[in-house]
Amino acid sequence: MQSQWKTVFVVNDDESQREHILSLLRGKYPTIQGCSFSEIDENRLWKCSVLVVIIDRRTNETQFTQLVTLARREIPIVVTQSGSPLDLAKWVALGADDYLPDPFDLEIWAFRLEACFEKAQLKGGLTEYIRIVSSELSNPLVSIRGYLEVLRRKFDFTVTDEQRQEFFTIIHRNTIRASRILQNVRDMTMLENRLMQLVFTSFPLEPLCNEILDRYREQFSTKGQSLALSLPEKPINIEGDRIRLDCVLGVLLENANQYTPIGGHISIVAEHPNPLQPERKSPDIVRITVQDTGIGIAAEEHDLIFEAFKRSTDTRVWEQAGTGINLFVAKGIIELHGGRIWVESALNEGSRFHFTIPLSR
Repeated sequence: MQSQWKTVFVVNDDESQREHILSLLRGKYPTIQGCSFSEIDENRLWKCSVLVVIIDRRTNETQFTQLVTLARREIPIVVTQSGSPLDLAKWVALGADDYLPDPFDLEIWAFRLEACFEKAQLKGGLTEYIRIVSSELSNPLVSIRGYLEVLRRKFDFTVTDEQRQEFFTIIHRNTIRASRILQNVRDMTMLENRLMQLVFTSFPLEPLCNEILDRYREQFSTKGQSLALSLPEKPINIEGDRIRLDCVLGVLLENANQYTPIGGHISIVAEHPNPLQPERKSPDIVRITVQDTGIGIAAEEHDLIFEAFKRSTDTRVWEQAGTGINLFVAKGIIELHGGRIWVESALNEGSRFHFTIPLSR
């Protein structure tokens, strides 16, 4: 976070005290502003990264706790004193995140404020994380509730048996979707905390691919998309966690389905890496590719899409539901297998997602 984006609000009812602090910090933080307790509102807080509250003998606990409530623990509050020494520990107990020592020392103050900026960034990231997941979960849950409301009307004879079956299919599909979102959140948390453990076994690749294609075939057929599988003539046995690799292939197929227009083509291709490829130092691996004829991805976003909560800036992507978690999880799983995952793509020219995994020994 760069300084011009670090907005500090200095809060106190005494204008002269505010101006004194503002003059001390303005050289370091040019966007610093001052206001009284009564002037603080949600609109001002929305523009703020850190609140510096000047505590003096006129500051009362009610004013301060109201400010803490308004900040909703999302914006760090730092206290400093004016005049004679005060019990700063009391204000920390009331909700302040830190305090700035008196007399003023720019180096110490800047160090503590930097720590608060980092905390604000983490809190902002957590808030965005909760917002995204909540939004994505609400879609399938609203759909499930709506169709269940219709089905629970026992004496509503306007709903035919065929419609009931269709409703149950939609409910089932949305239940799976909600479960998958929650599973991705759990997987992301485990990866970030290095708690994910894999169960390695040796198994043939072809049955895994066929099972996944059968599972998604109906979903693809609703968009008139064709599916294909291309494997070497000689059977391939791989070493890995079957459940986790199923998850990776599922993520890549769902993305292909989502971002490929009606009538498009998607395929899974497995092959031994070309000796000219970077993997030539590890010949005992297989490269699996999921390729599509979809909207494609700009070159500058090839790395970004594998980061948590990051999605392409293409407006066509944002027309579709998504958390920005799936590819992050897929990348983590492949790396735990000792492989790598990457994409080759260009806008409007489709995408090829590749990943490598070890062969059975």
